[in-house]
Amino acid sequence: MKNNRKILNSYKLFFGIISSELAQFFFLVFLLILETIILISSVVTALPLIEYIVDPSFKNASSISLYLEKFLNHLNIQKSFGIFLFIFILLNIFKYSMTTIISVAIVNIKYSITHRLNNKLVNSIYKSKWKFFGNKNIGIILNSFTNVITKITTGISDIAIQISLVFRIISYLSIPLLLNWKITLITIFFVGIFTVPIKILNKYAYYWGQQNNFYDNQLLKNLSESYQGAKIIFGFNLNSFAIKKIMTSLENTISFAKKNLVSQTVIMNGFQPVAFIGLSISFFIFFDDMRNLPEITTIFYSLISAAPSLSSFLKGNVSIINLEPALKQYNDVFDDANKLIDKKNLNKKLVTNFNSSIDFEKVYFGYNQDETILENVNFTIKKNDFIIFKGESGGGKSTLIDLILGLNIPDSGIIKLDGIDLNSVDLNSYRELIGYVPQDPFLFNGTIKENIMLNKNYNQNQISDALDKSNCSDFLNKFPKKLDTEVGDRGVNISGGQRQRICLARALIRNPKILVLDEPTSSLDKKSSQLIFDILKKLLNQMTIILISHNLDFIDQKDNIKTVIDKKVL
Repeated sequence: MKNNRKILNSYKLFFGIISSELAQFFFLVFLLILETIILISSVVTALPLIEYIVDPSFKNASSISLYLEKFLNHLNIQKSFGIFLFIFILLNIFKYSMTTIISVAIVNIKYSITHRLNNKLVNSIYKSKWKFFGNKNIGIILNSFTNVITKITTGISDIAIQISLVFRIISYLSIPLLLNWKITLITIFFVGIFTVPIKILNKYAYYWGQQNNFYDNQLLKNLSESYQGAKIIFGFNLNSFAIKKIMTSLENTISFAKKNLVSQTVIMNGFQPVAFIGLSISFFIFFDDMRNLPEITTIFYSLISAAPSLSSFLKGNVSIINLEPALKQYNDVFDDANKLIDKKNLNKKLVTNFNSSIDFEKVYFGYNQDETILENVNFTIKKNDFIIFKGESGGGKSTLIDLILGLNIPDSGIIKLDGIDLNSVDLNSYRELIGYVPQDPFLFNGTIKENIMLNKNYNQNQISDALDKSNCSDFLNKFPKKLDTEVGDRGVNISGGQRQRICLARALIRNPKILVLDEPTSSLDKKSSQLIFDILKKLLNQMTIILISHNLDFIDQKDNIKTVIDKKVL
């Protein structure tokens, strides 16, 4: 009973996804049922063909053969070997044609659902707050977009097939039930007894699926980290460690995947001899009562034909239970992201300019309830100010930047933009006013031009102006492909100083009202640092500049410098 509840719970969970694809799902079910009807019809039409070969007069013919003869007479068609053979062949052609149509339908529906699930997940993630990205393991995210969604679509198609299998099994069993219900029921009884051990596999299917999913997450996390940290791995001679870490995760995920596949193979290959034994016992019991050879042949053929469908149905149950953890992970990731979506953002105030100031008033913030990073922070950044935040590492400077960008929200207090609470402002429109240069000068794998434009449409004058302001032109002219130079993954094909200036050009091409820079010279040499500060000084009074920097060697003391210390801004 408990085992049956587990199966039903797995089906119920998948139907939550199916509910949004009902039209396509039921169309698929309809096709599968239609295929079943044609399949059973092809079996039924074999009986008249066999009976006609044995006795063309149909003196001892079955009710099925007599009904078909009556139907042919109604159409003024005389029964003959050729007619019965033609009907048998025609229905088998329909059967194989329907199988092809269904295969194409399954592919289309699976890809449609795959697209919808990916679209739903990616939208929820990139509309959620920045907090989501700090809370989630990268392996879970990557796996949810790849293996997990593949497993979900497999589960949905499995359920459609399960429904059709139910109809197919009922259809297969209805023929022998009509011809000889005793043999049929006894066969079902014995087969049911022999399949009890097979159902034990359902208990392990969920655990195997759960562990397979867990190690898939670990594998993708390890691959991502090892690739991104390749320089560290080579620099510290950790090649063997990285290989072992990746391969251990792979071996574990393969181990649990194999257990599930082996169990399904056991069901598929083990059930049919069990069904044959049950059928043999029934035939042995009723052997003396058997007289009509075509009828007995049809009963035997129908029951034997039902065995693969029954084994597929049992295998399908194990498969769906095994896939349930994948669906749960998808739902968890989606729900976690969805909880952090600002549902009220559509009704917030759109901003198109920065007119006066950004004000922090009694702002408190912490990443958890046990520790605050900033306490009672009060300051004002006026339009076209050049303000620098300095302080020790871990003191909260980058946290201030995240608050200014609206990535984090104060636990208490208020941040105002031109006198308006930032929580009341549409953040998308607000960020259009900002040019941001992060501490780690991240570049996408593409050309320099693509990294500067970031999928926006800028004319050549705007590009040239941004390149001149960021002092990129001098090194770009040395590259044979100029702006079409490929920077490589994370910009590995160019120097750190060049990456930093490209990031600055990317920020400046937006013609920002507010330029935010987080430690732009932290990894640069003295010459490159001087160059960055010279660029910033040329931008004075053209925009508001907010800078975090440890390096004050190139900063005039007249600039507005604020110190972040003891969770305060002084």
